[in-house]
Amino acid sequence: MLKVGILAALMPMLFASCDHANEPEPTNIAEGVTCGEYLEMELSGGKIYVPVICSVPVTCSTDVNWITFDPVVAVPNADGWANILFTVAPGPQAMAKVYFKTENKGIAMMKLYRGGKPKDPEPGGGDTPGGGDTPGGGDTPGGGDTSGGEIVKHDRFSISETAVVRFSPGNLQATYNGSTWSWGFAPNQWDAIGYTSGNNKINGNGTLSEPGTVDLFGWSTYATCCGIHNSQNYLDYSGDFAGWQGAIGGGWRTLARDEWKYLLKLRPNANNLAAQARVNDVSGLVILPDEWVLPSGLSFTGEPQGFATNQYSVEEWAMMEQAGAIFLPCAGKRQGTYVTDLSSKNSIQSGMGRYWSSTPYSTTESASCYVEFSSGYYSDCSDFTARVWGISVRLVQDIN
Repeated sequence: MLKVGILAALMPMLFASCDHANEPEPTNIAEGVTCGEYLEMELSGGKIYVPVICSVPVTCSTDVNWITFDPVVAVPNADGWANILFTVAPGPQAMAKVYFKTENKGIAMMKLYRGGKPKDPEPGGGDTPGGGDTPGGGDTPGGGDTSGGEIVKHDRFSISETAVVRFSPGNLQATYNGSTWSWGFAPNQWDAIGYTSGNNKINGNGTLSEPGTVDLFGWSTYATCCGIHNSQNYLDYSGDFAGWQGAIGGGWRTLARDEWKYLLKLRPNANNLAAQARVNDVSGLVILPDEWVLPSGLSFTGEPQGFATNQYSVEEWAMMEQAGAIFLPCAGKRQGTYVTDLSSKNSIQSGMGRYWSSTPYSTTESASCYVEFSSGYYSDCSDFTARVWGISVRLVQDIN
């Protein structure tokens, strides 16, 4: 596993072995980050030594032009460390994602804020990046306005004529340690557990046969433990929707059917704000915020498409994500403990995505409404499926 960070006891050794004796002493030191997790750091500019714990060469990259690395490809020493010097140019407030990649595609990521983290926008505020983006105007994808070189993030998604939400940073996940559950979100938007870990270890209502992580849930009612159940009897999922907000906290909730429908089909410019895509070789659905400015050098084609139409590397998706785009991966469907319909790295058009709403199907307790998409098609949540199926959950927070 790739790790980025320092141990206090090793700092003298790290700086003594560095080849930058004539450089100014770094003004900030990065704390530890484990592969797949985010590290956040704030600074105004300067030089930062980042020791990387690794056993193979590590390549550094970023989505901005105001950070440079020396070396770009770091080779570990005999003690299992690679020392990398970051140089951060002074400038206006901005955020960058820095990636540490190995040949086996292990990735650690750092979020670096130049000039401090931005404050949340005032409700109903609406940014005017570069003086050319009119709030609520619904920019046409492909505009390419990056506000003088810095990508400006918009994270407001209309779900009705009066309601706006922001999306969670990844699909919902629940991890079982053998006795208790912990809840959180996938480290990356394209992450899916698939037929591994906890999805294929569910042995009853709310337990696993061994420690693991679940990301495919039956429809959550008070009769089930947040949909973590291997029963294929719909009576075990009867009753009113209970949701996952009690487990995850933080004001997160599940969109209702009509909210999904408005988001995908009825909001202004809706057809240009969603489409199928491949991100890091994973198939899924991209949904863009109400105010969208396409990052310079990238492209996006809206409306139902094949997965191959919009394709993004990890670095390219970092720019899309920073501008506010969300990605719903094709994470498959669980029937009991058997998982199907996963995206495949070797088949561009593979995979199906299914995401719960909070709305029961009107005529039977055995089914509830959900969003479904595959290559060339995505629904508006008018479809329904059996509550016993384990499918994906993507939560939202209301924005006042």
